[in-house]
Amino acid sequence: MELDFSEITPDIVLEMFSQKFNCAQVVFAHGAHFLGLDMETALKIPAVFGGGMHQGNECGAVTGALMASGLK
Repeated sequence: MELDFSEITPDIVLEMFSQKFNCAQVVFAHGAHFLGLDMETALKIPAVFGGGMHQGNECGAVTGALMASGLK
């Protein structure tokens, strides 16, 4: 299934989670879509940040958003 990252919907999030993608990947891929980064790369970069920075202070979604904003 080809996912449309132009808008993050609950269905897209659930589909990505069912494919074993993490929060950081979902959020980063959405931002990367608008910046022209290919999806294969956009899903690899944040793969290790599913639990945030592994210090318990922020989740992977926040980490993914910060990485995407850094691309702009």
